[in-house]
Amino acid sequence: MNNSDQSREQLFKELELLRAENSEFKAVLSHRQAAGLKADKQLIANQQPLRQTKEFAETLLETANVIIVTLDTDANIILFNGFAEKFTGYQKQEVIGKNWFELFIPKDNSTVIPEIFQDVLKEMPEVSSYENHILCRDGSARLVSWANTVLKTDQGTIAGILSIGTDVIESRQLETERERSYDFLQTVIDGFPEMLMVINRDYTIALANQAVQRLTASDPISGCMKCYEVSHNRQLPCDDELHPCPLPKVIATRQAVKVEHLHYDVDGNEIIVEILATPILGDAGEVVQIIESCRDINECKQAGGAFLKNKYYLTKAKEIGKLGTWELDIQQNALIWTDETYKIFDVPLGTEMNYELFLDCIHPADRDYVAKEWRAGLNGEPYDIEHRMIIDDKVKWVREKADITFDTDGNPLTAIGFTQDITKRKQTAETLQLTQFSVDHSLDAVYWMGLDAELIYVNNVAAETLGYSKEELLTMTVYDIDIELSEERWGANWSGLKTHKSVVIHSTHRRKDQTTFPVEITANLINFGGREITCAIAKDITERKQAEEALRESEDKFKSITERIYDLIVSIDLEDNITYVSPSVMRVFGYKPEELIGRNITELVSKSEISHAKETFRITGAGRDIEEDYSDFIKKDGSLASIMLSAVPIIKHDKIIGTQAIIRDITKQQQVEMALRDSEKKCGVYFVLPRPALASLKIEYCLK
Repeated sequence: MNNSDQSREQLFKELELLRAENSEFKAVLSHRQAAGLKADKQLIANQQPLRQTKEFAETLLETANVIIVTLDTDANIILFNGFAEKFTGYQKQEVIGKNWFELFIPKDNSTVIPEIFQDVLKEMPEVSSYENHILCRDGSARLVSWANTVLKTDQGTIAGILSIGTDVIESRQLETERERSYDFLQTVIDGFPEMLMVINRDYTIALANQAVQRLTASDPISGCMKCYEVSHNRQLPCDDELHPCPLPKVIATRQAVKVEHLHYDVDGNEIIVEILATPILGDAGEVVQIIESCRDINECKQAGGAFLKNKYYLTKAKEIGKLGTWELDIQQNALIWTDETYKIFDVPLGTEMNYELFLDCIHPADRDYVAKEWRAGLNGEPYDIEHRMIIDDKVKWVREKADITFDTDGNPLTAIGFTQDITKRKQTAETLQLTQFSVDHSLDAVYWMGLDAELIYVNNVAAETLGYSKEELLTMTVYDIDIELSEERWGANWSGLKTHKSVVIHSTHRRKDQTTFPVEITANLINFGGREITCAIAKDITERKQAEEALRESEDKFKSITERIYDLIVSIDLEDNITYVSPSVMRVFGYKPEELIGRNITELVSKSEISHAKETFRITGAGRDIEEDYSDFIKKDGSLASIMLSAVPIIKHDKIIGTQAIIRDITKQQQVEMALRDSEKKCGVYFVLPRPALASLKIEYCLK
């Protein structure tokens, strides 16, 4: 049941109560007259509460924010409240006694509506609902949702129909506009290639773009997921000293915090990200949420070789529109609430209320404001306010409006009003503001452009990066900042967007001081209010370009060295399979590198050396270095070569994954050593030299 239905139902209840009291009073009066009792004073005393109740009902009908009309069985108007006058433009005296169908029903409904009217009179349901257009005084037709109930006399005969109507067009338009605005802003943040989240103090995710949602199979918001469950695949917040969680620090300092973290993508791969955590402050200046922007810097880190020094593995670780009415006897300080009002304030039904108890229900930060507005209302000012309450540790927003009556001396007597739960509307507005704040404080520059390349929005980073103010940029076009963009290329980019909806391009932007820098642009085409707009996120990739160039130079140097050195560089995994071999293997042992990749290294040593080779690589697998070891290596032509080997373990993420070895062919050195020993024996002299020293002697010197 929506709030309009509930409001109408409450009015029906109160009208039925009045009707019952009136019938009871008539019965008592009839009895007393039949008995001939003379109790005029008592009769007058009994009539007084009835008059007060009637006055209350009349005030309620006139202040209700709904259309209330009563028709007799011929559809002639016998009641027409103040809101109906305001809504239709007719005054009561113009419509009372006239036929409802002839005055208010459009011609295209002139047959259907009377039939529905007769069906209601015939079937007499407790409440019936229907929607139809009615004609206003200015000739316009407005759509109204009706709730109808049959009125009966004390004898049970049908007296007419009571109808309560609400304007549905305005609420639908408001809801449609809200949804369009929310969808537009959600589309904007979904256009960000990097993760963007709004995180509560308890680590739950309040808002997330598509980049975040792609990391998990379920919706992180409806699933009440924690941020560390999505990005870190763990069940506890980050607590490592090198990668502290930014949330506690932002809460403590109320300042933005930038950190680097190790995240995981949907396939479990590691991603090094730069996190900017920005505080969202409450009314008291406390941090209520943070905006977390995560920028992937994995490529920069890998290209530049500046990996995180201590990477580690982490353990995976009332409905809007509810309406309640109330009456305050100001002189007696007695406050009467309807059931719906009790529900809105979360107060047990039947609790005796007064103004002070009502004030206790209000958010402490709003009490002075409400009291001030109430005092102004008692002095004749309009009382129409919005304020907060705290229900079950959650904030609820309500709107209150009242009509205050005064005596002839200007003293306030009573106040009749309504309370409406507007929490959902407030939350929607705050979400829209939050989304806009997130865009304005993104790590990357954001531009919105029309078909003519005119800039219609830029965020703070865009202005800071280019050196212009926002106002200056909004007078410029894309051609003023993109030196590679021409009208032809803009047209081609726009056509590509219309086809693919999203494209990634590289270009060069120019700052106000005429310096330039490379950018990677992610552009998305969105439709808002029937207008096509390009939302572009431009990332400064200067560091990436520099790192890529440095990496290319480093790779060229490494390739040049490995192709020219005589020694052989080999990498093997923990199963002793070869994963890399330098090009010099062709010159030294006759193999092409691709012939050895994937082979087990024990296949390349003599049978007598297999056990020794396995033991050597077991040592490096245990984390120890091999400074010098000797073995035999089978060349491609089948001959044996004597080798000297040095090896160290390969460690990645604090885990040993293989062995890196340098192999030197010392066959000739051993031959020289043998020749030297033979020469010594011939000369009758035997020198004891250490093996490394013999291996280093020049052949020419040893044979002299």
